[in-house]
Amino acid sequence: MIGNMHENVNDLMETVDFWIQNDAEVELDRLGFAYNERVRRVKNSRLNFLMDQASGPLVERHIVPLVQSAKYLNSTDVGKKNLLKIYMDIVREGAKALAVKQEPRLFEQLKLNAMHPTKKAFMEERIGRSLDDIIYKKGQGND
Repeated sequence: MIGNMHENVNDLMETVDFWIQNDAEVELDRLGFAYNERVRRVKNSRLNFLMDQASGPLVERHIVPLVQSAKYLNSTDVGKKNLLKIYMDIVREGAKALAVKQEPRLFEQLKLNAMHPTKKAFMEERIGRSLDDIIYKKGQGND
């Protein structure tokens, strides 16, 4: 509550910051982009967190200048929406690449989890080791 002498100023600033939108967010709202068009979610919460963390600076660096450019401002709303879809896809791919770089073992594990059980069993039989163990040891620096 504002005016409460026991209120932490940092908590208040976080609340205010939550409501401040950059030009890209304002434009995405204005053009009616749904949440799932902006942020693609996957079943892994750690991956979602890493991609969210990486996408913020990418939006600031690439999409904010785009929506402020004269060429963009002179486009129709349909053209703007199509251009933003392309740029959002690029930002998502960039965020994914940064997340992979930050935690490569997570992506290896996700690929392994998505592998068909028969294929996984065949590969484990061929190499004589569990693929999960290989990924674990690789992350530990033992392989």
